[in-house]
Amino acid sequence: CDPSMSYDPDGYIVSYELRIGSNGTFENVAMFENIFVPSTGDYELTLRITDNLGAQSESAPIMVHVENPPPENLPPTVALTCSVPDENSLPLYVMCQSTAMDSDGTIISVSIDWGDGSRDWLYASPTNTEHYYMSSGEKVVQLTAQDDLGATSTASQTFTLILNASPVAAFNCFHINSLTIKCDASASTDDGSITSYVWNVGGILKSGISFTQQFLQEENIIISLTVTDDKGLSNSQDQWFHVLLDPDIKLPFASFEHAVKQNNVVSFNASESLFNGRIVSKFVWSFGDGTVLETTTAQVDHIYPGNNWYSVSLVTVNQHGQESETALQKIRVFAPTVDHPGVSGEQMLAGVDSDADGIRDDLQVWIDEYYGESQNKRNAFRQLASTIQSSMAVAQNPDEAKQFIIQEILDHRCINAIFNLGLQQTEDFVQATDNFNLQVFNTYERLNAYSKLFSAGQSITNTEIPVAINNEYLQECKFEVINEN
Repeated sequence: CDPSMSYDPDGYIVSYELRIGSNGTFENVAMFENIFVPSTGDYELTLRITDNLGAQSESAPIMVHVENPPPENLPPTVALTCSVPDENSLPLYVMCQSTAMDSDGTIISVSIDWGDGSRDWLYASPTNTEHYYMSSGEKVVQLTAQDDLGATSTASQTFTLILNASPVAAFNCFHINSLTIKCDASASTDDGSITSYVWNVGGILKSGISFTQQFLQEENIIISLTVTDDKGLSNSQDQWFHVLLDPDIKLPFASFEHAVKQNNVVSFNASESLFNGRIVSKFVWSFGDGTVLETTTAQVDHIYPGNNWYSVSLVTVNQHGQESETALQKIRVFAPTVDHPGVSGEQMLAGVDSDADGIRDDLQVWIDEYYGESQNKRNAFRQLASTIQSSMAVAQNPDEAKQFIIQEILDHRCINAIFNLGLQQTEDFVQATDNFNLQVFNTYERLNAYSKLFSAGQSITNTEIPVAINNEYLQECKFEVINEN
């Protein structure tokens, strides 16, 4: 209340008193004072003033309507969740689900900033919104909502888009003898890994990174190669080739095979470079670890400094000083614990397990090679491989298989912890498990046996899965985890 309009013509005012209601009492108040009443409603107010000589005067009553002040405006509540369903090729497709609500008003605008210079305006909530990116890399998506009183809220999500390009199919073919050719696809490349090489050699089907084929007569053929990468993308290349009875194959060419042995020793054999009487005066090796070797023998051993991938190249030189084209192979140096069983390992569900450790030899060799640099990862996938092998063996008995399915969940927890991921899966983890599954279920018999476990898996409840203490998933590993940093 503001009584400043009151005055005394022959002195001055010494007190102001206010009465609330006709039957109330006058209470002393200061100028410009806020007066509090118990509730909303209409109130009669009367002002009484007293001057310096004690004279008093009362104002005419006035009626005042009192209401509670409006509550403070709350900002909207927003949420944003984005997923990347397709990472194979440009444009990269992203789907985001957004929600925006205002508890004390209405939403008047919602927008999404996609982090690439573009923005979409949304007028419904919740809603699904899609966006196509023309480049990979880190993206920050921000959702902004504004209510009818101007308050705004934002939510954001950051993710990294990884472009998986199609593999590049490349190969070369050459005679190694009369009516005999060899084709090699080591020149094929991919931004991940190539998992399949399929050839059509004049109607003859072949597989593998290279092959040798003998023909019965001279003929012109079309040689086709299709490569498929770990994301399922494929690419093909065709070449014409003339198979000759008496080919001129005296020009030098380079070709070699390798075998990984114990203690990081790799044996290289370039004897194929000597087919059809070729004379090689010098083999020039580059082993991919900074070591270059010139030798006159086709076979050589090399000791590598550690387990890793290495790009090995060979150039041969004939007696006239002519150099061959470079033969290039990317090899993995690892510590094999068993020998690969070959095709015999695919002829039955259990495969070949020469060391009786519960893991097929072909799968064990793959784990050793794929994770040669990490003992923890090798042990984690060996643990999972043993569990899956046991579950497939009893797939006909769901009750017995149930314990192995639960153990498989715990094994995945162990792998999560080894990859230092907690409950999240990075590209590295997803790619690793996808490649692992391709090796585990490499025959229809094994895939069908595992599919029979589906009903047993559905019957498992959350209460049957052990809870890790403090979510420390390393305790699910059945081996000693070492510090590999």
